[in-house]
Amino acid sequence: MSREFIYNSAREIGRSDSRRFSERLGLHDGLDRLSSGPVHFAHAGWALVDILEDSAPAVDDSYYLHYFHPNTFESETLKQRGRTLSSCGCLFSAGYSSGWCSDAFGLEVHGREIRCISRGDEKCEFIMAPASRLDEWQARLEGKMT
Repeated sequence: MSREFIYNSAREIGRSDSRRFSERLGLHDGLDRLSSGPVHFAHAGWALVDILEDSAPAVDDSYYLHYFHPNTFESETLKQRGRTLSSCGCLFSAGYSSGWCSDAFGLEVHGREIRCISRGDEKCEFIMAPASRLDEWQARLEGKMT
């Protein structure tokens, strides 16, 4: 329950920030609005964003984003406290990014962390797609990794 609350709250904050940031900068194109997100996210101190080459943002259900957040504030805080998690823990980062991208493209997409430093993985790795396709994209990615 609290995981959903964190994710959904962050999602609405991301959506609102995207709208305000785009209006302030006069951005209208989805890709321009999307690409302003990682800059804003990094300058806010939440995380760096590394969007990977296999990403294919689109305005339909083929939308797919694959990215690393090498230093999310969630994983950094847990690392400083010497804590580890049994599951991925960067819920705010996933939610905020999905809200930003949903607003930027006018398409409902959701983020999912598939690897997390706080769980002992090398990096915090995320995918984003329409909810109905997240499992499919994760299975494709994991099939390439094995």
